[in-house]
Amino acid sequence: MNITNRAMIATYSDYIETYILTTRRNREDCPGEHHFVATYLLPRIYSITQRVPAFVNPDGTKRQKMGDIVYNDPRLAIEVKFETVHLTTFQFVNWIALRNPAEFPPPDIFIGVASKGIVVSRWEFFRRKYQEINEMENILPGINCGPQLSINRIIGATTEETSLGKFLGANKQTYEVRFIGLLNNLITTCHR
Repeated sequence: MNITNRAMIATYSDYIETYILTTRRNREDCPGEHHFVATYLLPRIYSITQRVPAFVNPDGTKRQKMGDIVYNDPRLAIEVKFETVHLTTFQFVNWIALRNPAEFPPPDIFIGVASKGIVVSRWEFFRRKYQEINEMENILPGINCGPQLSINRIIGATTEETSLGKFLGANKQTYEVRFIGLLNNLITTCHR
């Protein structure tokens, strides 16, 4: 991708246009979840919390760290998915099936970004929507890995209270403010 000397990303719509849609049109590799977290999401979360997280994208430590952005004291865990929800066996068993919530609590907040927009919700809302879309009325004891799910399907199955579309022109700033408001509300009510 030939994007150099670029200013910080102004809106989530700008991120989607520049780093998801443009890379697809140009048949280039999309930067991915860690890029989204580092370049777009962390500055917004910092503006709300005024705190640096204890862990960011702690890959390889999923059994100890419940989310991609983790704060300690008070605990706040945010799980981020980029275009597709693909849960590890550990995440599915503990965060969707809730086999051992006391030992391995699920994240507090879910954020998903894809070509059609962004989703931000409490984990419990995402969990129910994941099960509903995948038609998982009951999670059987032997099921250890959940199906993949497109973030765009979640966006299409939720309301503007949890998901916001990608916008162009003047609307993108209006919806950026709405996203920040949703994120702020979730962070302030989920801190434990």
